[in-house]
Amino acid sequence: MRKLILTVFTFFSLISAPAISYAEDVKIGVLYPLTGPVAQVGKDAVAAVKTALDIINNSHNIPGMPLAKDAGLKGLGGGKISIVVGDHGGKPDIGVGETEKMLNSDKVHAMFGAYYSSVTGAASQVSERAGIPWVNGESTSPKLTTRGFKYFFRVTPHDGEFTQLMFEFMNDFNKKNSNKLKTLGIIHEDTLWGSDSGGTQDKMAKEQGYDVIEKISYKAKTTTLSSEVQRLKAKNPDVLLPSSYTADAYLFLNTAKELDYNPKLLVAQNAGYTDPKFIDTMGSKAEGVITRSPFNTDLAKNYSYDWNCKRLV
Repeated sequence: MRKLILTVFTFFSLISAPAISYAEDVKIGVLYPLTGPVAQVGKDAVAAVKTALDIINNSHNIPGMPLAKDAGLKGLGGGKISIVVGDHGGKPDIGVGETEKMLNSDKVHAMFGAYYSSVTGAASQVSERAGIPWVNGESTSPKLTTRGFKYFFRVTPHDGEFTQLMFEFMNDFNKKNSNKLKTLGIIHEDTLWGSDSGGTQDKMAKEQGYDVIEKISYKAKTTTLSSEVQRLKAKNPDVLLPSSYTADAYLFLNTAKELDYNPKLLVAQNAGYTDPKFIDTMGSKAEGVITRSPFNTDLAKNYSYDWNCKRLV
């Protein structure tokens, strides 16, 4: 949530840059999955946006926090920010429809979202054609920023950079443990994000000298992963690299438990493995799971989160 709040501040700092003498309000379209298997992620994202809006639109004594001291956007004469929230439910076609509504009916000045890379990729084409900025904080498919778009801005690293860190972790492990990690298994869902992540990992494994002995792509909305888990159990790679959203991350771990498959080392590509409800839902099945996740050292140096009062301190 802290990362999302900082993303919003970065976004609005850019919007408020030109100094003018009159108040100009800004309307932002916020698009996330508020229903479906990752609804909690979307709800938390919208909560983060609303927290940032409260800090920006009102005057707060938060030392070092961008846009907190003055009420409104100083560069826009104290103009306030409002949002229009849309739910895409994880479906690209709905994301496109919601974006068209926000641009044409709600008259938003910019778009923010939308978690799923597949939804972000499709919906941002609408804003690009309209010449409306789209700022993205969490969709990590490398392809999103290779399309030559003028109005699409991503403020998170992509999965090429995250995967590099994952291999640095494995290489460091090998240096300290007599090169015990040699073989890899890759399993990923088949939308834009999962396919890009799995492909990036496969390519980098070969560059780093690892042997990919099993690479599996499965349908994003699958209801069973039994055959996939059996294949992985049979090959038993030293490291398993999954790229899964929430529902399929749960499905995989439940199936692995049922079939007595225990990966030697599991290093996940974020997403379902960092869902806010992951630990509570999976309980002991989450033991041993490692995942990469973004971390902002600038924000961490200045602020911490008081979980009892539920506020930044």
